[in-house]
Amino acid sequence: MFYILGIDTGGTYTDGVLIETLSKKVWRKAKALTTKENLITGIDNCIESLGIKDVSEIELVCISTTLATNAVVEDRGCNTGLISLGKEVSEILPTQEYYFVNGLFNIQGKLECELDEDGVREAFAHMKDKVDALVISGYASVRNPEHELRAKSIIRELSNISVVCAHEIVGNLGYYKRTVTALLNAGLIPIIEELIADIKHVLEKREILAPLMIVKGDGNFMTAKSAMEKPIDTILSGPAASIMGAMHLCDIKDATVIDIGGTTSDIALIENGSVNINHDGAVIGGWRTHVRAADIYTVGIGGDSRLRIGDHDELTFGPDKATPVSLFLNNENVEETLIRKTDDVINGNAGATSGFTPTDLAHVIGLCNQWNGKASSVAVDAIRYRLHDDRETCIDQIEKAFLGTIKSALDDSRKIKEGIPIIAIGAPSHAWMPRMEQKYNFTIMVPEHADVANAIGASVGRIEEIIEILIREDRITGKYIGFLGIKREEFLTLEEAKKTCVSEGKRIVKERAMEANCADYELLEDVEDVYLDSYGGEESFYIETRIRIVAAGRPDCINE
Repeated sequence: MFYILGIDTGGTYTDGVLIETLSKKVWRKAKALTTKENLITGIDNCIESLGIKDVSEIELVCISTTLATNAVVEDRGCNTGLISLGKEVSEILPTQEYYFVNGLFNIQGKLECELDEDGVREAFAHMKDKVDALVISGYASVRNPEHELRAKSIIRELSNISVVCAHEIVGNLGYYKRTVTALLNAGLIPIIEELIADIKHVLEKREILAPLMIVKGDGNFMTAKSAMEKPIDTILSGPAASIMGAMHLCDIKDATVIDIGGTTSDIALIENGSVNINHDGAVIGGWRTHVRAADIYTVGIGGDSRLRIGDHDELTFGPDKATPVSLFLNNENVEETLIRKTDDVINGNAGATSGFTPTDLAHVIGLCNQWNGKASSVAVDAIRYRLHDDRETCIDQIEKAFLGTIKSALDDSRKIKEGIPIIAIGAPSHAWMPRMEQKYNFTIMVPEHADVANAIGASVGRIEEIIEILIREDRITGKYIGFLGIKREEFLTLEEAKKTCVSEGKRIVKERAMEANCADYELLEDVEDVYLDSYGGEESFYIETRIRIVAAGRPDCINE
């Protein structure tokens, strides 16, 4: 038999699965604590726990990771510089090194101002000793990228610094978001390069020679090489993998998915067998981007959310996380020490990283026995003494606070629809979601292997290459302009424009699919002519033609 090794590095746990290729059934699964200071340690521990007997049977390794998301949120990454062309960017940018240079194409891709090549050289001279990577972003560069490409060529003549053109990262209009996306991407390159190098080292050490794929934010695969060139696409990789895992486990076309993790819960909507995509672009660390990613609502509540007691004895969970008391005191055997330390944790006097969590509550009411349940039980006593409640009432109030927070998150997400079920995944889901179903009259499905759905989702994705092309008429010349992102081309007739653009689009996605190790792909095309009716509807005016071409399939190395 042959297997796919899927791994997901979450905020608390790193999950791993072996999926049998033909049946797509889970053969083995394992968890290891995520080692945030060095993710590769947790990944290595997880692979070890899987107990793989014959590594030659592994034909693909797939990884989903929160690393890129966390790096943006925490403002980590290399120092990047920006040279903007044509129009200045007035909004706040994720860089301190920014220079403007003249050189403008308009929105139709026509030249309005020649590129100031000396200005490019001067801007680079000012920042070359201050940055590790450089982004060149031109106004309307997706309509005509000539200036960006020429500026990149000039920098290449002067230095071997990493240079990224914004149109190479994003094919959408929206100058500011395109610039931000390109800057964030450049900053992430060394971080993802290091992660992938470490993963390959671990795989080689274990003699796992299978190809490596990385999960993108829309749930599809990209090669390790592509991830190092365009790491921004791995944003929200972990939550996207979870949704894919839920779809695979339940084989259902319409559902709300909630993934309850240790730190956060992610909520998404599946409709017609597909993950809803955020067409406005993902928002990461306060930056609105053009990143194609699943439309996910994230809230700071999970199995390791800290319980807080308010001034009026109200109970709340999150958004900050804590090491569960049961884990923090897992090796304590002395009753007096246990009581003293537990009381300190509950009152915040010591062990600031620890606190009472839903995981502790699960130990108390018999839903979990993973750690030191006695510590959790003593912690409940400390809480009830403070609240002046009897033990049963205290436990009931704590559970009510936690389940109420989950209910509020589902309501606030606006992803609950009448008549469709909720699929609950994540390690805490088996314990808590049946109780949610009973309390709030939801229809909830908790599939087998829900605790490792994210790693399963990382294993069952596919490769999907997309190109979107726009055709518009030049009202002055009467010609039709095809905008293919990487170039601009003029045509005498609309039919000629559509025929050529569709053909060129197919060539591009086929080439990209082959580069992504997907030779057996399905090719889909959608051509839409957009017209505007005149007042009264007596005649219609041509506005534009939108072309979307997709090449999709599973990686070649999988024997299905």
